[in-house]
Amino acid sequence: MTSLLHRHAGRLALLLCLLGGTSLPVTAALARPSAAEPYSIADRSSDDRHRDWLKVQRSRAQQAYQQTQRRLDQLERCLDRSRRNQERDQCLRRDLEAQERQMQRDQRDWQLLIRRQGRTALLSWPLR
Repeated sequence: MTSLLHRHAGRLALLLCLLGGTSLPVTAALARPSAAEPYSIADRSSDDRHRDWLKVQRSRAQQAYQQTQRRLDQLERCLDRSRRNQERDQCLRRDLEAQERQMQRDQRDWQLLIRRQGRTALLSWPLR
């Protein structure tokens, strides 16, 4: 009877983990009642032991789910910070590129203006 109970309990623990949405692996510790549980197996009926065991498994599954949710929240915050840093870097890079293009346009315009004036002047660039 005990091995049958353990076999069904393992399947139930797997089902509870899957329904709880956790991606944590189901270990043998989740599939078997631990020796440190607060009740004595000899004092209780089979139904009471099974009910208590289910309660413990539900609690463990809930704790695993909450831990997974906390980890996902931490990961999301980390990704948000990374995205903000990346966006800031892209903005700075675009700004520098725009400044460079503007300087090149200004230089071309200045050279064109000098040629139109018919002067041959040696000027240092950039003008400031």
